[in-house]
Amino acid sequence: MFQIQKKNLKNIDWFLLFSVFALTLFGLIAINAATITTETGDTVQIVLGQNTINLFSTRSLVYLKTQIIAAGLGLIALVFLTLFDYRNFGRFAKFLYAGALGLLMLVLVFGDVRNGSKSWLTILGVTFQPAEIVKIVFILAYAKFIENAEETLNEPLVLLRLLILALIPILMVYKQGDLGTASVFFVITASMLFVAKLNKKYIFSFLGLAVLSMPILWARLDQYQKNRILVFMNPSLDISGAGYQVYQSKIAIGSGQFSGRGVSDAKFIQGGYLPFNHTDFIFSVVGEAFGFVGGAALLALFFIFFFRLILIAKEARDTYGSMVVIGISSMLFFHVLENIGMTMGVMPVTGIPLPFISYGGTFLLTCFACLGLVLSVGLRKDNYIF
Repeated sequence: MFQIQKKNLKNIDWFLLFSVFALTLFGLIAINAATITTETGDTVQIVLGQNTINLFSTRSLVYLKTQIIAAGLGLIALVFLTLFDYRNFGRFAKFLYAGALGLLMLVLVFGDVRNGSKSWLTILGVTFQPAEIVKIVFILAYAKFIENAEETLNEPLVLLRLLILALIPILMVYKQGDLGTASVFFVITASMLFVAKLNKKYIFSFLGLAVLSMPILWARLDQYQKNRILVFMNPSLDISGAGYQVYQSKIAIGSGQFSGRGVSDAKFIQGGYLPFNHTDFIFSVVGEAFGFVGGAALLALFFIFFFRLILIAKEARDTYGSMVVIGISSMLFFHVLENIGMTMGVMPVTGIPLPFISYGGTFLLTCFACLGLVLSVGLRKDNYIF
């Protein structure tokens, strides 16, 4: 289960690890910048000549401490999952899938409502989002289902079974009122089936069905979800209401210009004009405080990260390992695309966090666990481990 030979240590992707640690550090800096004045409290300052620079407020340390603790726990999960043979998860795919559905059911029955969605669960005083954990469990189980159906994937009954297995958790998450996370599950499923060489006739059929079902889906959306989509289509429709965040976000990013305004001179950060700037709109903070240079550096790190993920998926020793990495890659890529896109008004606002950057202990722990699984696949691409 944990048996590793020295020959396999050369398979550790140090470029991937570097990008992740750099992204996590970038996230801590951004969270500190975002929370420096949005909370009241004593401020720690340093004086350089006639200039006074605010470092952080005492209450903003609550966010940093939580994120650092989550990163520490995530690092433990990363090491454990890297050493653990990922193929063992495939042997219990059915149990993992059942456990994921059970966890989602607990949320529907006992979950807490926050920001309009019933997606939080409190156990022994600890509050977390089970859907973030279920994403990983679903990928581990679904990858095995696809591997088992590799030779018969395009048979109608086999494909229908796979679609139903994916649709159940998607509907359960949607029932929680979390459309953004439900969309992530959809992207994971579509990406894994596409890479598994799903017949083109099914792909075009699903696209057509999606277009035809839009009026039905629209009718079932809550009003705040409709408002977000309408504002996305017409940004000036409701600047003081549903479009307020995107409007302020675009100004904040633009005001950073090339090299950024810095934290002390960042009016949108300092003034607290942008709600959720340490979570959903953390990229707006990066844009204003660090400008084009900071945003480009962040995107460069994400490029390295996803490039290495693709290489590991291609070099995996089996279909199961490849599907696991593809599922994780598609999940995190959609997070990056949607989060950065919504801050610039080119994607609808869904409340999806930015991997390794946004504040959120559960999600950061999930991201590190995902990396551990990817490294486990890469470590075992050769046949040295039995």
